[in-house]
Amino acid sequence: MNSGTTKATAGSRRDVGAQVILGLAMVLSLTAGTSELWADYVVFRINVGENAGSGGTAGQPGGVAQPGFPAPGAGAGPGPLKPGGVPGFPPGGVPGQPGQPGTSSQDDAGTADWLLAVLQGEARPSTTSPGMLVFRYDGGQFEFQPNISAANLAEIHWLRNPSLSQEFELLARKRNLAAKAPAELALWMLQHWTYQTGSNVTFDMWKRFEEQLAAWEKMGLEKLPEADRTTIQRLLETRQLLKQELPQDDETLARIGPLARGNVFTTGKGPHYQIVHLQEDQKQAEELLERLERVFHGVYYWFAYHNRPLPLPKYRLTVWLTVNVENYQKLRQALGELRPLPTDGFYSRLERVLVIAPQRLDPAYARWLGLINDVDRQLADVTNRLLGQLFKNQPIPPEYIPTLQKLTKPDPNMKKILTTLYQLAQQDQSALAVLNLAQIVKNSSHAINEEGIVATITHEGTRQILDVECLEVIKRQRRRNPLVKRR
Repeated sequence: MNSGTTKATAGSRRDVGAQVILGLAMVLSLTAGTSELWADYVVFRINVGENAGSGGTAGQPGGVAQPGFPAPGAGAGPGPLKPGGVPGFPPGGVPGQPGQPGTSSQDDAGTADWLLAVLQGEARPSTTSPGMLVFRYDGGQFEFQPNISAANLAEIHWLRNPSLSQEFELLARKRNLAAKAPAELALWMLQHWTYQTGSNVTFDMWKRFEEQLAAWEKMGLEKLPEADRTTIQRLLETRQLLKQELPQDDETLARIGPLARGNVFTTGKGPHYQIVHLQEDQKQAEELLERLERVFHGVYYWFAYHNRPLPLPKYRLTVWLTVNVENYQKLRQALGELRPLPTDGFYSRLERVLVIAPQRLDPAYARWLGLINDVDRQLADVTNRLLGQLFKNQPIPPEYIPTLQKLTKPDPNMKKILTTLYQLAQQDQSALAVLNLAQIVKNSSHAINEEGIVATITHEGTRQILDVECLEVIKRQRRRNPLVKRR
């Protein structure tokens, strides 16, 4: 690097997984040969570094063009990606092995700290805004201009790559692995487990996996290759085991009761978990419950596949959804959790409780929240500057000044104002950078929060499941040998 220091999403430990996704996406873009196998991905890359931009802070935009990508207004569609075209990856990258940040101009100024997140969905041309795309995903939809950027600050990239749904169909149907190599197909599905929730989920691997198991059961194991029958039989036995609904763990609830004053318990949706939460957090708790069940089923199927079937715990696993960050930190102290945490939650082995924060806690996310406030201020400044002449230098009415909140669901008047602002900003690169930055930041919220919760439940949730298994092993050893040391 010529100057400064660049960290690949430094301060945000779970974004390494997102970088791997982006690395795979880049290479798949080079190799995908038929459009019917493609899905749409939007990649957000936001600099939350303290000294990003052209020698200023993250709130001071630079230019708008980025190496390897068209400037705003250069036309819709991702076009062919060239090796090295994605910032942060070297020419000739290897699948699953993203390179270190490159030496392009956006990394040369100041200290960059890139927060990166990926959304999968479906992109279609907007019917109301020429040159814009409408991106639909499981959390909703938004309009965006493909491959816009605010130099040194933020980028949004549109990639088209094979979807899980199409890959599954290719393996199960066209290559006929469902009949010829069922164990291979089952392993691929377990390796591509999904954790999204909601009615608009694009591909539910958990549901598809159990449908495939039911199909094999209906077909009859004797019709499967002999080498695969034992593996599929274990998976079928595990599927039957997981249908059992566990009793509530009243002992754990009573033990943590003094710490849970004012909270309520829910056990109605998932058969394997009970969640401590406030009444007003019911919707969030139900979503968390579904995610945890996905982890639970994935872990049990994984061990069954590898001939290590796990017994069910005697009681439901206890999860605590904290009210706010302050409450979360107090619980860390009360439960004696001192280890450095890689995620936004922790599993207390002493109390056998998984505690989850209501939001991301990493420093990069905190700086991203600060960036939101700064962007609103910049939007007001740009609007006053660009529309000042139209209002003859009179104060602009507040309803004409865009904010990130207004941009989330803009009304027709706000859409017209944005169109006017973009037209006026074509000759003002700093103003255009602010408008681009606002569009990127406001659309990135869902992806950034999704990265956080998935990292937490897969890391700490798995620790909770396996710790229960360890306890059962210890108990069995004690029964066979009373001299086994107690924890």
